[in-house]
Amino acid sequence: NTISGGFNDNLRVVNSSGTLNRITIENNQFGLNDFTWGNASLTLEGAGSAAMYMTVQNNTFQGARCDVVQAVMNDTTTSEFIARGNNIYNTHLSKLSGCGNLFYGGGGNNSAPTGRFLIENNLITGSRSTALNVFKGGGTSNGGDFQGTIRNNTIGDLAIPNSGSAEATGINVELRGGGLMIAR
Repeated sequence: NTISGGFNDNLRVVNSSGTLNRITIENNQFGLNDFTWGNASLTLEGAGSAAMYMTVQNNTFQGARCDVVQAVMNDTTTSEFIARGNNIYNTHLSKLSGCGNLFYGGGGNNSAPTGRFLIENNLITGSRSTALNVFKGGGTSNGGDFQGTIRNNTIGDLAIPNSGSAEATGINVELRGGGLMIAR
């Protein structure tokens, strides 16, 4: 499939109840989204007490105005996120500050999401902000945990300064607030 030209996202999947037991997004070509209103090229979002099991593999992403690929888990969502073998470039001409290429995370003041992740063998270039970001937020009394592995990814091009991230970090793993984060 070729998926391109979305006003906001090129592809958006939201689950707010029940179990989405393995959505696999594989072997697609994702183009750019809108230059003024565009958000992500691919958004996967969990809310409420939903469970989401997601695999994103062997895709090519040309870019997006904000995060190119984002999996956002809120409330008490349970999730598993696998991102493997993707080429994630960001050639969008209207990239927003604070937006990166690959984001998996969630939480907030009253959220306690639980997530497992495997992010491996991806090529990530052209990010304005953090290229690969795993983030677990939440208030200081909130639980939830994120655990997983990040391995064998290529961030940027060795020959081109700032090609992984123009304004921030290549790989960020962050726990803010309560809960637990284990990354290997």
